[in-house]
Amino acid sequence: ARATGTTMASSRPTTVHSAACGPSAALVPVDAGEGRACDGSCGRQEIRTPEQVHSCSGCNVALCEACAEKAQAARSPVQCAAGHPLQAATPDGTVSCGAGCGRTEITAPEVVFRCEACPYVVCRPCYGGMLVLA
Repeated sequence: ARATGTTMASSRPTTVHSAACGPSAALVPVDAGEGRACDGSCGRQEIRTPEQVHSCSGCNVALCEACAEKAQAARSPVQCAAGHPLQAATPDGTVSCGAGCGRTEITAPEVVFRCEACPYVVCRPCYGGMLVLA
């Protein structure tokens, strides 16, 4: 069932992030609290309780209900151009996002998603958008 207004359609976790964050990570519905932004493609900046966000237990990506539903429907991990899955990581130094947003100088403690086989790095907001578009 689809949610309407500010209520949540489901409280069960989805497994969209399993390839990137490990086999036990999942998008889990949690209270939005004082305000969270959706890391998906919708661009929502203010999600507040009583609404919930779907937060990944492995990387802290948060998706609104609509983006989480799209990501669950896709069920495909985000990959680099060579087809390798991206892994959540904290940069050792300074990195730039390769997904086209133009962000440079991304450093720890921010989480990024990288390919272990290729020099490909994606920032968290771009990664969230890729989940929804996959």
